[in-house]
Amino acid sequence: MLRDVRLEKDSLGGVVRRSGTAAMQSRRRPLPVRFAMEFGLLGALLALYLFLRFSMKGSIGDAVGNAHRVVQVERAFGVFSESNVQSLALHSHDVILFLNSYYLLAHFTITALFFAWMLIRKPDAYPTVRRILILMTAIGLAIHAAYPLAPPRMLPDLGFIDTGRLFGPSPYGDTSKGLANQFAAMPSLHFGWALLVAWGANRYSRSRWRRLLVVHPLLTLAAIIVTANHYWLDAAVALCIFLTALRVDAALTRRFLRRRPLPSTGEAGDADAPAAADTAIVAA
Repeated sequence: MLRDVRLEKDSLGGVVRRSGTAAMQSRRRPLPVRFAMEFGLLGALLALYLFLRFSMKGSIGDAVGNAHRVVQVERAFGVFSESNVQSLALHSHDVILFLNSYYLLAHFTITALFFAWMLIRKPDAYPTVRRILILMTAIGLAIHAAYPLAPPRMLPDLGFIDTGRLFGPSPYGDTSKGLANQFAAMPSLHFGWALLVAWGANRYSRSRWRRLLVVHPLLTLAAIIVTANHYWLDAAVALCIFLTALRVDAALTRRFLRRRPLPSTGEAGDADAPAAADTAIVAA
């Protein structure tokens, strides 16, 4: 019996060692190759997202009707103040130009830089932030389809103006033209992705400067409100989606690890087991 137990332990350790070795080998690919693979994967997912988001664009009547319902909800909770915040910011032309530019440029630029840093410096943790991004975006896409929502800038009767069109730069044109679905205000993925960047930087970095990235979601929140592209409720829903994606990813990871065979104590493959699990989850 002791011999059988020893053989079983050796076999389990071998399974983990082989899986861990495969995971480490995938991480030893040349950096340009890894960048090309990730660029291709995320680029394809982004193209699919944009295509689906545009193809499911609702009617302007439904979108504006839903917008007035969102305003009613915010008024019921006493938080409808977006037009007041915008009016305050309009006292400074420089503030408007900065937030217009931040809304247009920072969303993809800072997210891309963060993911590049994760891929280079934290390759073992990179699949986690990628999974969370994909989960958030998929949930957001489902809400876009189910609840078309016109942004505040399309409600001039409530005192909003389109700062992008008036002061520039503007990412949008006429609602009937272009490839953007302008009725996808809820949730604000600008804010959701910014939360992911700030969370990931503070979780995985040891630099004293990592705290500065907390400013990114704050500036993003200011930008989406002042430019009248989103409501407070859009940001609140994005926060809930982000927290949900964190919990779902953690639960899936724990479930997978419980189903993996455990190595024997002291086996050389122990350190590789988490990496192997992470890699297998991503592959799934």
